[in-house]
Amino acid sequence: MPLPVGDKLIHGYFGIKWMVVWSVIKYDIPYLDIKIRRIIKNIKIE
Repeated sequence: MPLPVGDKLIHGYFGIKWMVVWSVIKYDIPYLDIKIRRIIKNIKIE
C-alpha cells in the first residue's frame, strides 16, 4: 500500500499539472478555432 503522504504528493502534482494544462487549453481554444477554420477554408479552395 502506498503511503498517504505519497498519495497526497502525487495527487497534488497531477492536480497542479492538470490545472496548468487546462488553463493553456482554455486560453488556446479561440486560436485553435481560428486555425481550424483557416485550414478548412484552404481545403475548400483547393
